[in-house]
Amino acid sequence: MRTASMHLERRRHRRAPLGVPALLELGRLWQRVLAAEISPGGVRVCGPRLPLAQGQLVELYLELPTCVALEARAEVLRSDSSGASLRFVGLGPEQRVAIRRYCDLQAQGRAGRWAPDPLYTSVA
Repeated sequence: MRTASMHLERRRHRRAPLGVPALLELGRLWQRVLAAEISPGGVRVCGPRLPLAQGQLVELYLELPTCVALEARAEVLRSDSSGASLRFVGLGPEQRVAIRRYCDLQAQGRAGRWAPDPLYTSVA
């Protein structure tokens, strides 16, 4: 039997809570989503009725609370009624370092607390 702790141990990167608005490019349209968690390996996004298929490539734009803009290509790993788990594809070293730094600060309790933009709270 697998437990949640076993699943967490398999992850290569530590996740950090994020809670910031993001944009997800779906074809020719941009969908507003909430980036709920992030790690140097990927991001969990939440939004209403995301029409995503496993293996689909998407473009993502978000701004970390550390004032770093992130524009990345990602692959859909899982998608369900609450959102999708995305794996970064071809993320540059500067972006990966910025995400790792944010995750480290969050783990140390030094990243502060940011409230999500009220315009995006309906997508959670």
